[in-house]
Amino acid sequence: MDFDEACDDIDRIIETDEVNERIEQFRRRSEALRVGEDGRAEYLTSLASELQLIGDLDGARTTYEWAIADGGRTVLEPRCGLLGVEIEAGQEDRVTEMLKDFLLRARAGDLTITECEWIGDTLEDAKRYREAHRWFTIPLRDIDPLDIDDLPRGALHGRWRVRRELELPNDAYDDAAQLLQRTGAGLGEPPTP
Repeated sequence: MDFDEACDDIDRIIETDEVNERIEQFRRRSEALRVGEDGRAEYLTSLASELQLIGDLDGARTTYEWAIADGGRTVLEPRCGLLGVEIEAGQEDRVTEMLKDFLLRARAGDLTITECEWIGDTLEDAKRYREAHRWFTIPLRDIDPLDIDDLPRGALHGRWRVRRELELPNDAYDDAAQLLQRTGAGLGEPPTP
């Protein structure tokens, strides 16, 4: 099995309505592969996400750590998922440490736009709006807000949402988010002026 086949299989499993069935399938698939083999870390990441969904934070933490230790390819960095587990578990020291590490990795160009958005979404969901603002801004920092077509939509709209929570005045990126919403090219609920 190659990585693309594993991702296609995961997409099929995700369509299963029963969470325990998804967990069992992800567990079986990950156990059938050797450490580092294509797909194993992605199956583990998917399993961890499902375990977190049912509130098994210890199981999710352990499984994300296995995915990280595996070192195999994943669509998104498993540490981003682990961040959500640590926030939910109230592990503030660990969260602070992870955010510092993520920031170093972002500055080195080792995180994708989608990973920055995932971190921002996780922080926003936890109502940590100031920190979320930072993570939604990182993918935008080198793009002129007038270059509408180049702006990553998830980061732009996430930044707009948390700025509303922080009661910050509109800036050029907010104007771009609102323009995209008005033209139907944005994501999520349309912002109001």
